[in-house]
Amino acid sequence: NAAMQQALGWATQEQPDSSQAADQPFEQGRMIWVEQQDSIYVIYNDGSWERYPDAFEEGMAERDPGISPPGGKLQPERGFGKVWREQAAVRERIGWALAPESPADVQVHPFERGTMLRLGVAAYALVGEEQGTWLR
Repeated sequence: NAAMQQALGWATQEQPDSSQAADQPFEQGRMIWVEQQDSIYVIYNDGSWERYPDAFEEGMAERDPGISPPGGKLQPERGFGKVWREQAAVRERIGWALAPESPADVQVHPFERGTMLRLGVAAYALVGEEQGTWLR
């Protein structure tokens, strides 16, 4: 894809790394956890993204029982939930979860100006270091 290549520049390693991951759809985007990086990517439908460290540790509360989602929606749990609950701007922009998180495999390919995440048939060209814009 010429637009992706233009935005990302050249790959900084020959092959992508593979990692276990988790994926969860939201009203206005999705969250992707990449085990290898211990990071959570928040990908918004408006074409922007942010990356957060996965600060969830076993034994922490997986969800907040005081938060009740509207019908048909879910409160995200574990690492996704921690980001969602602690980052008000994330919660406001991405909305409620639409389905439970699901395990996935992801390929992570670093580039000069960002990262390519390939999750199944979806590829996200994430331009920037910790936040930025994305192309698909």
